[in-house]
Amino acid sequence: MFKFGHSSIFIFWLLVVGCQWDVGTLEIRTVYSAVEGEKPFDPDQVDRIRVRVEGLGSGPREAEVALGEVLRVDAVPVGETVRVVIEGLGNFRTVSRGVTLPFEVQEGSNSVFVFTSQVGTSSEPPNVTSSKYPDWQERYRISMRSSRAFHQATVLEDGLVLVSGGVEEMDAADYLLRLSPGQGLRLAERFDPSAGAFLLDDPGDGCSARLCLASGRAHHQMVALPSLSVVLVVGGEPMASDADLSIESYASSTMRFQAALALNTPRSRHAMTALEENPHLLLVAGGLGRTGELLDSVELIDAEQGSVAEVGQLAVPRVGAMAVACGGAVLVMGGWEAFGTDGEGTVVRSPSDRIERVIVDHGVASVQARNPLTMPRAEATATLLADGKHVLICGGVVAAEGLDVEATASCDRVACSSDEVIATDFEMRSPRWAHRATLLPEGAEGFSGPEGLVLVTGGFYPGLSPAAYRSAEVINPAKDGSSRSRPSLKRARAGHSATLMPNGMVLILGGGSGLGDMPGLDYEIYNP
Repeated sequence: MFKFGHSSIFIFWLLVVGCQWDVGTLEIRTVYSAVEGEKPFDPDQVDRIRVRVEGLGSGPREAEVALGEVLRVDAVPVGETVRVVIEGLGNFRTVSRGVTLPFEVQEGSNSVFVFTSQVGTSSEPPNVTSSKYPDWQERYRISMRSSRAFHQATVLEDGLVLVSGGVEEMDAADYLLRLSPGQGLRLAERFDPSAGAFLLDDPGDGCSARLCLASGRAHHQMVALPSLSVVLVVGGEPMASDADLSIESYASSTMRFQAALALNTPRSRHAMTALEENPHLLLVAGGLGRTGELLDSVELIDAEQGSVAEVGQLAVPRVGAMAVACGGAVLVMGGWEAFGTDGEGTVVRSPSDRIERVIVDHGVASVQARNPLTMPRAEATATLLADGKHVLICGGVVAAEGLDVEATASCDRVACSSDEVIATDFEMRSPRWAHRATLLPEGAEGFSGPEGLVLVTGGFYPGLSPAAYRSAEVINPAKDGSSRSRPSLKRARAGHSATLMPNGMVLILGGGSGLGDMPGLDYEIYNP
């Protein structure tokens, strides 16, 4: 046990706060993976622990203690909003780290769970016994309510992560096959970054009134709108009735979804993003229609006014395009220009190299063709870099013959405000598609470049009915940058989610591992 109080060195803050009893105590409980080689306080690597409490009016306070001391912070002013940072130190470096979400200090004892893991790698969920922390199992679980792929995850206003929908199983032959009625998941759940675990909001496996979509769906879009304290879930499949036209809203105060608005054209596998200067406006472009037709229409959702309008058209119908808001417009890039079957039932799919710049002015979308990508790309990733001026496009399917796909390891840099599209001098370590790319926070892995670093995880191999990768890599996205391998993921994953959480860690969950297999109910956390 790690102690930090009484007879040992401890943090004791006696602050002038009016009344001495208006203080609380932080009882810090570190939780972590029990897998050999993943433990954050391995005495062979760590010789001391640094505890820092940030957010106090008097400034952050920290102290270092030896292994084996209770981690406790006394005399913290009640009402202060703070966050706790735990670091395992050794050999002149930070070996492990844990960071909580901000929380308000209450009078008396405040029990704070802090998920802590080794930096620069991915870790299994925390293993916590009831004998060590009896209240853990009353608050948390370390598995999803269902296996899922092609779901959505977003960070809520309070810092928790909301996960919704998806498909419970992948078709073993065709991972991109349109879903049949009943295949979309209704289940949703909330993840607490502080504890590194799902909240025990509903212990059952089925749907209740809370945390369940009104309509089961996958290949949908979901976005949190903090200014309106709401989350919108848009589109998805399967589509079988007029209910599929609905846009659902989620309110954190009730943990309930409800039908909110209706798209003019029901769709799935569409592009969607909030506008740069008006984040309550959502641009929806392309997608698959109810009968499998490719869509070219562009719709604008005004979440503040509660309205939806068709505002324009893409030059060519597209499915699965990528949309990024930057440079005062929305860039709609890549995707599929053909996605269906011919008269004999043979799968016909053709990726697109198109880039279109969509500018919305007074409810009308102006769609302008831009220089294309250096090659066609579908099921690729698009990441707005930290400078806000460039988008990094990596991987994806570049050609397909039936179900046999050719993928690339190359990346393009797309300028937001000009026609410039440049192939980077580096490639990813492996060609992949249906992978995920996540912009890491400033300072991650000791890097301080203006464009940041990008974490790439999983994805499918090229070929016919391919397996998924376990590999991960970190990209320096400069034109002459580089890609560095990282320790493998705990499971092979594609069609998963990789969400940057407010504590700087990345939540990686769900996806398929190939040949119809799913990774199960587990997840993993990457600590940059």
